[in-house]
Amino acid sequence: MNNCYRQAESCGGSRSGLVTGRGMTLLLVLALAGCGGGGGGGGVDGDWETYDTTFDTVATADLNGDGAPDLIFSRTTDQFKITKCDPSDCNTKERSLYNVVILLQDALAPGVFLAQPAYALAGKALSVVIADIDGDGLIDFCVTQRDDGSVGVFLQNPGLPGAFLTRVDVPAVDAPAGLSGGDLNGDAVADLAVAGSGLALLVNDPLSPGTVFTLQDLGITDATAVANADIDGDGRNDLAVTTGDTVIVLLQDHAPAVAGGFAERVSYTTGSEASDVAIGDLNGDTLPDLAVANRGSPVGSVAVLLQNPGATGTFLPAANHDTDQNSVDVDIGDLNADLFPDLAVANDAKPGGVSVLLQDGLTAGAFLAAVDYPGQRGPNAVAIADMNGDGFTDLVVADKIHGWPYIRYQDASNPGSFLEPVVVQ
Repeated sequence: MNNCYRQAESCGGSRSGLVTGRGMTLLLVLALAGCGGGGGGGGVDGDWETYDTTFDTVATADLNGDGAPDLIFSRTTDQFKITKCDPSDCNTKERSLYNVVILLQDALAPGVFLAQPAYALAGKALSVVIADIDGDGLIDFCVTQRDDGSVGVFLQNPGLPGAFLTRVDVPAVDAPAGLSGGDLNGDAVADLAVAGSGLALLVNDPLSPGTVFTLQDLGITDATAVANADIDGDGRNDLAVTTGDTVIVLLQDHAPAVAGGFAERVSYTTGSEASDVAIGDLNGDTLPDLAVANRGSPVGSVAVLLQNPGATGTFLPAANHDTDQNSVDVDIGDLNADLFPDLAVANDAKPGGVSVLLQDGLTAGAFLAAVDYPGQRGPNAVAIADMNGDGFTDLVVADKIHGWPYIRYQDASNPGSFLEPVVVQ
């Protein structure tokens, strides 16, 4: 190993700067490659070599209209190449490539996925939204592009189901991380809410849907995630956004005021470092509730905020449930076929994993202790969907196990428990 360190250092590396995480991976690859590796030597640049791959987020939907749910992952590929080599000295260059990976399920073979051409991005995508953005009845998708400060909009190709047209980049906030889609101003076309250095709306132009958006600043800084739903039952979509240790609920102005305004906003304490929010009826009273993933210290948690039935649009104090370290993503779904909504939380500490919190069937809106399903390199995201048509929901996980994401299928003989990972690629 000492020889490897010396070899990597002579290739432009530094032992002190390349000993953990991505750096350790690169150091080992460089050491194995040697100063003349990758086609380098005699002053000629080597080839680009991949040394790390991260799947950053995941979403599921029937993208091509064949009745089977498909998968969208965002992917970061880190590469290096050796440059300017001679017998005594080498340097390296690094770069990161960002793209979206789409896997269409074979409608005739449940659980079998067919890779499609990848779509390049202008930056790391930490959130993806699936919606009909241009109003043509076909599913489109949008992704945050953190390094570019924009949202990438991909409209489906009407002549080729499951394929998408050239990306349209829409300026947003700096370092966008969270994204939500829905009609946010009452004009019957889907708009976008973007969380990052600030919180902003991208208002979709109904005359040019999917191609022209107007930026509207909502005056909230350092937002980590955003979700939308009609929280107060007035027929207009509202917003929930996480920032710091709180979730802020922004209620859209009631009729007859002009839709698209969010003057009423209330903050609720959640837990340490709120990182994601999901909206759903968690206790069966037909009122939308909130689930918030908290990175936490030393362990993460998920906060459940039930809506106050005596004051529509407001929430009771949070009930916090321990998960694992660095809880970064939460999804709501029935995970044991008892018709009660449960929670799945992605925890991105290494090895991390997914925490499953089943609802207590005896107490509506209460949850049993988390059951943790281990990951390998720290899951960044989890989605709940029935991915093999057996009537039981499964866990789709954006992790780096074996270099690709995976599905934990639900054990149909033991509802609420999940089998070993099955890699999809």
